[in-house]
Amino acid sequence: MSDQLLNTLKVALVGLLYLFFARVLWAVWTEVRVPSAAGLTADRLKKRSRHRSGKKAALAAPSRLLMVEPPSMRGSTLSLDDEMLVGRSTDCEVTLADDPFVSTKHARFYRDSDNWFVEDLGSTNGTLVNAVRISAAQMLRVDDRVQTGSAVFEVH
Repeated sequence: MSDQLLNTLKVALVGLLYLFFARVLWAVWTEVRVPSAAGLTADRLKKRSRHRSGKKAALAAPSRLLMVEPPSMRGSTLSLDDEMLVGRSTDCEVTLADDPFVSTKHARFYRDSDNWFVEDLGSTNGTLVNAVRISAAQMLRVDDRVQTGSAVFEVH
C-alpha cells in the first residue's frame, strides 16, 4: 500500500472516531437532561403560580395528582387520601423503578391539617416544585407541578 492511501485511511479513521464520540455525547446529553415542566422556565412558572394563587387556588384544596411524565404513566391519577411515598422501592405507593434519577425513597406527600405538602427525603437529585428545588416541606396548591427524577406530577 502506498503512503498516500495509508494517510487517507488514518484521517478517515480519526474522522469516524470523532463522529462516534460526538454521537455518544449527544446520546448521553439527551438521556441525562431533565425535561422542564412542559417547556416552561422557572420564571414563567413562578408568574403562573402568582396568578393562580388567587381565590380559585385558595378555595380548591388538592385532592389528586395527575401524572404528566413519564409517557408510560401519562394521564394516571393518584388520589391524595393518605401519606404517599414516591421512589424506586417496592415499599413506596408510587414506584418508579425504571427511573435512574429517583432515589429508593425519594419524596413524601402528606397532609397536615387541611393542607397537602411534599417533602424531599434526602434524595440525590432533589425534588422540584414548579421547577424550583425544595429544601424543606413545601405546601402544595392546585396546578403546582412536582418533579421527582424524570417523573412529573400535576396537583389537582
